[in-house]
Amino acid sequence: MSVNTTKWKEFDKRYGITSYDSELTAKIKISAYYNSLLRKKDPSQEDKLNMTRAKVAMMLLKDREFSSVSNGSSFPVGEINEDGSPSIPHLGNSSLYSLAIDHIMNNDFSSALNVLEKLRDKGYIKANNLLGYLYENDFIDGADRNLAKSFYSKGGEEGQFLLKDYESRRNEVNASYRKTLEAVVSAGKNPVLLENLLAKVDSGNEYDLRMKARFYRSAHDEEQYVHYMDELIALNDLSAMMELADYYLEKNDAPSVTKAQSMANDLRIRREPVADFIMGECYLKKCNTGFSPKKALSYFNKFLDKKGQDGNDERVIKAYRHCAYILANDPKSKSSDLQKSLQFAENVKKFRPADAEISKFINNLELRIKNVRSKEKRQLVEGTISLIIVAVGVVFLLSKAGSIKNNDPLSYDVCNIIKDTSTEAETDYEETEQILVINVDSANIRSGPGTGYDVIANGKNGEGFMATGNLETASGGGEWYEIYLSEDRTATGWVSAKVVSLE
Repeated sequence: MSVNTTKWKEFDKRYGITSYDSELTAKIKISAYYNSLLRKKDPSQEDKLNMTRAKVAMMLLKDREFSSVSNGSSFPVGEINEDGSPSIPHLGNSSLYSLAIDHIMNNDFSSALNVLEKLRDKGYIKANNLLGYLYENDFIDGADRNLAKSFYSKGGEEGQFLLKDYESRRNEVNASYRKTLEAVVSAGKNPVLLENLLAKVDSGNEYDLRMKARFYRSAHDEEQYVHYMDELIALNDLSAMMELADYYLEKNDAPSVTKAQSMANDLRIRREPVADFIMGECYLKKCNTGFSPKKALSYFNKFLDKKGQDGNDERVIKAYRHCAYILANDPKSKSSDLQKSLQFAENVKKFRPADAEISKFINNLELRIKNVRSKEKRQLVEGTISLIIVAVGVVFLLSKAGSIKNNDPLSYDVCNIIKDTSTEAETDYEETEQILVINVDSANIRSGPGTGYDVIANGKNGEGFMATGNLETASGGGEWYEIYLSEDRTATGWVSAKVVSLE
């Protein structure tokens, strides 16, 4: 409040300062006056002079005397309520507006809201802009920030100015909240702060669920983490399904691996290539009763066939690495298998050139391939010599017995014997494809190995299906074959061993 009103009369008139204003309120009014001039596109010389005057006025405020009121209010009014608060109905619009500003400066936002809503109802346009300010900055608990925009739109010229930068201000605030939110999620220690921040960030339901899931994973609260991930999966969020499957694989115990396999089957129904990768990882877990590097290799190859060479996909690089190690660690691997292992390893190195482990693996594998090839050649020569000796012996014995004739079927060319034997040795390693034939009137083909899975197709008596090579034992017992449902082998299903015969 001004004590020497005569001295500051012209001053007050220019900036709209009243006897009810505090020093803070006076500063706000001078700043508002200055900013209104600053926003003009082509300010006149008089405007520029007034801007200079406003700067000087701001400095002169330190010489002005302001007093306080015993009840804590900045406004000495004619009538006071019983609780000591000012009687708002007896204040003019300007005084009410100043009172609202004082409340805001004192962080009493609920009181400011009460005053501003009364001003708005009285048709005081400027009140809308302060209401927008309160809503935009989340000073009103539980308020919708989106309402700020509607308040500014009713705030006259000043409101239109505030609307111009509204989106950029909002983005800055959101960025700040999200940065704080990331820190809270990583710490996993303050669920109340987590909820408060999510209420302030402009985001959808899926974003909130994901942040909560991440928070509880950081907090090592598995029950809550799985709960929110399941909610995401219910919204058909496939990335959540993949992430949860990875989580179960990291746990590395039999029940968790079983859950990961179930999720892989669900992903396969949705034609997700990642399903094969997850299934391959399941078969590499030694806690899995069905542990099988051979099956894992088959699934990884399927995944790579569908996914292609994508160096930005961490799973692709991991699949290459798995394939390389599986083939290299198989004691039965021939030089041709080791050569495939080398190709997989070189793909890893192509995408991860600084990987020292894979570089060392490649060097050792190249030496091993040379040694294995040398051994295979030696065995081939020894085998050839043995065959020749045996063949010559047979020919000699038959000749001596007078059994050899030019057209005798026993007169094989020695080279052909060697060639046939060599071909047999080479193809012995390859698996033969199996045809499964339905031997009942109608057979259910399911999405997974067991009656608990959905029926996705039906097979008729006598209908044949190509087997993928995967055989599973259901939780309730009984073996199930995985079969291809399409000629291009992109769709698969499971059929009980009880209703099929091997052709």
